[in-house]
Amino acid sequence: MTQVDFYLLSRQENKAWLLFVCYLTEKIYSLGYKIAIHSPKQWQLQQLDNLLWQYKDVSFLPHRITNQCDSIEPIRLYAQEIKPIKATDVLITLNPIVQPFFADFQRIVEPISANPEMKQYGRQRFCHYRDQGYVINTHHC
Repeated sequence: MTQVDFYLLSRQENKAWLLFVCYLTEKIYSLGYKIAIHSPKQWQLQQLDNLLWQYKDVSFLPHRITNQCDSIEPIRLYAQEIKPIKATDVLITLNPIVQPFFADFQRIVEPISANPEMKQYGRQRFCHYRDQGYVINTHHC
């Protein structure tokens, strides 16, 4: 069954949230997993793309913004609602709604900033996963 992890941040600034996504991406990638990051907002993926290249001078996070399922990069950033290839292990979702293909992943990562609107969307996704019988891990950051 898919593992669901919510990361609740104490800050609400967008840049702090995206930097935390970079941290999670680096951590998950270092463990050998392939990652899909999904956001419906192209501008948000552009910001994340820039941050992933600059995140740390000593790290390299091979990634690409794509809407193709056959992309070979281990970290793929998606804006459209397409089903990423099954070879991807982890979905980091920056989306306000649950993606219909979430169960195809070994793990779902839900980073939630302290922004009130983001917290409300996060609560709705939490309830969806819980009501579907998924075990949810919550981390306070």
